[in-house]
Amino acid sequence: MLEKILKPFFKIRNYWQYISFNEMAVLYISKNMRVFAVKLTSTFSLIYIYKFVHSIWIIPVCILIHYIAKFVGSIIALFYISKNGPKHGMLLANILYIPALVLMASMELFGKDLGLIVALTGVIFKGISVSIENLSYNVNFSKAKNVKKVGKQLGWAYILENLSSSITPAIGGFFAIFFGVEKLFIISSVILVLTTIPLLATKEKVRINKKLSFKGFPWRNYKHFLVICFSCGMMWNSLFIWSFFAPVFLIKGINSYGSAGVLASISSISALVAAFIYGKIIDKNKERGLLKINSIILGIVYSIRTFIFVNPISIGISEIFAGISLSGFNMANFKGLYSEADESGMRIQYLFLYELGTNIASIFSSFILLGLFFALNSVDSSGKISMQITILISSLAALPMTFVNYRIYRNKKRQFQE
Repeated sequence: MLEKILKPFFKIRNYWQYISFNEMAVLYISKNMRVFAVKLTSTFSLIYIYKFVHSIWIIPVCILIHYIAKFVGSIIALFYISKNGPKHGMLLANILYIPALVLMASMELFGKDLGLIVALTGVIFKGISVSIENLSYNVNFSKAKNVKKVGKQLGWAYILENLSSSITPAIGGFFAIFFGVEKLFIISSVILVLTTIPLLATKEKVRINKKLSFKGFPWRNYKHFLVICFSCGMMWNSLFIWSFFAPVFLIKGINSYGSAGVLASISSISALVAAFIYGKIIDKNKERGLLKINSIILGIVYSIRTFIFVNPISIGISEIFAGISLSGFNMANFKGLYSEADESGMRIQYLFLYELGTNIASIFSSFILLGLFFALNSVDSSGKISMQITILISSLAALPMTFVNYRIYRNKKRQFQE
């Protein structure tokens, strides 16, 4: 029954390859199992480290290390995927995330000083894993999509992902309250072990051992690429900081683990609902307008919410707007990215440059945060103002995306081939 319902989505035919229901199902099952496992703990990992160290300075340090690790991970991913394929890349990403969770779960056993080193090592493993997963998944989706139905396929991808993450953070938050965060890290690692089974059960369906070269890459066609990477990378760091800032500084008097989980769930549920509508809009070739509108909403809502939304109800409303606008932004943006990756003739290289570029922008945003901590230490020992300013600057960086005009936006009849 389930196969009959999902077969039209998973059984994708296009001009370069045929992917069966079972092959595509393996990719999406593994992806959403990973989302479920990661969302159990990722929402409050920073809070857990902060409560362990009892120093606000650990936050900018952790964020910076995370993005430097992601930068390194994107380079590892490029060579590993070109040699072994994107499905093996997803497998490696899952394997590398497991020690990150185990280290986080066990850091209290080593005492404060050594435990901090253990926690930061876990942050490094996590950053590398996330970057490898991002590039592997994007290469997989870019190859499997159908150009004429990419909006519908993106919609279903986001629906499935948000189904996995809609209640998971809230469940994780309340589990952490009653049973402890360290036990939750162990549960998450067990689930990640299970995600390797579907990937091990199937073979790689793409050509492997590809020779890597950027010779002939059409750089001049993608001048807007710098804007895309800068805006997205800055905005991702704004979201990362917000996941710590809101439960710790704004929602006082409520357990920070529970509030962080509920906020993440609210955002995912609103994104889930919006994905149904956005998929149809994209297939009607109105993605540029969708990108413009949501870039403006994101830039405004993200930048002002640390100053205006100061109680649980208003923060929850801001999460609804954020989830809806982020879903539309990502779907419209990735349609353009995937089409240009195909057009370039160098799909892996193009998507690698996107991952690398966004990580560089996130590192830049992290240095802004760290610099503000040093500059404002005498008047802002809590770090609250420094985080507010960084969120403001990083969120406003989304606004230049309103001027991005992907080539497929300008010519609706373009059909790209690998």
